[in-house]
Amino acid sequence: MIFPRRLLLAAKLIFSIGLIWYVASKIDFDAALAQLRGARPAMVLLVLSMFYLQICAGALRFREFLKVFDVPFGFLQSLDTCLIGSFFSQTMISFVGGDTMRLFRSVGSGVPAKLAAKALVLDRGSGFVVQLALIVLVLPFLLPKIPDAHMKASLVLAVIAAAGAAAVVFLLARLPGALRRFKVLDIIADVSDRVLRRIGTAGGLLAFFGYSAVMALMNVVIFYAIAQGLNVPVGFLDCLVLLPVVFFLSMLPISISGWGVREGATVVALGLVGVPSSSSLAISISYGLGLVLVNLPGGALWLFAKRRHETAVPAEDAPLIPGATHAKD
Repeated sequence: MIFPRRLLLAAKLIFSIGLIWYVASKIDFDAALAQLRGARPAMVLLVLSMFYLQICAGALRFREFLKVFDVPFGFLQSLDTCLIGSFFSQTMISFVGGDTMRLFRSVGSGVPAKLAAKALVLDRGSGFVVQLALIVLVLPFLLPKIPDAHMKASLVLAVIAAAGAAAVVFLLARLPGALRRFKVLDIIADVSDRVLRRIGTAGGLLAFFGYSAVMALMNVVIFYAIAQGLNVPVGFLDCLVLLPVVFFLSMLPISISGWGVREGATVVALGLVGVPSSSSLAISISYGLGLVLVNLPGGALWLFAKRRHETAVPAEDAPLIPGATHAKD
């Protein structure tokens, strides 16, 4: 099992590097770097602050999904969990590793593993559904900007397919009892049923999808702020129409934390409104570097928690012979 995982990781890394190299080879990379160096410090601080607000929204969202399974979880606990998960999402193990660390951290805080896993699935699902809904809302304004008929058709078909898949998951809540004998289907049906009951009220609906909507819109705002900081002439409405597809594509687990996919999609999307390729690349790289920077505290939290766990060894587990060490499994 380890070898296939490493092979998949290597494939993602090669894919990300290859995409970035391909995009950079088609544009003036020196111009993009020059634009990055001209970023205004005040705008950098503003962007980093917005990234942290987005992480806080993510912590509130994860806590809300644990409530679906009647699991009490404090905001600071959730923030700690999300910071550590976000840190690992920016490494080569990408969002899978980030979700795994969130799972371990939640279990370490007393959350049953099965319920934590279900909450993580809901967390991802909510982000997916809201991002898809945002694309559907802007699609009537996006399609006229796309000159290529094949690209238009592909985008519409992809949206229809994704919407159909999301609808099927929710419909599983009404799965007949005979099919619930299969464990996987029973788990999905149980989660879907709980979600439908939760969003059956106005407050539950707002809490369930509101945080994801805030996070999705903040991505657009952050991209726009970066563009303004780099003196790139692009309007907010253009960003609102063009960028949801970019973020949706970067969510796909085919690269390392969206690197390469995000850059290529940004160049194509912003190119539809006349933004130079070098400027689009500079914006996307700035966004990616900002993600890495704001998630560094999550790494520090993980190291601190790990060191504290290693030093807090119960007396009965301590070596009986001075200088002896425990055997590792």
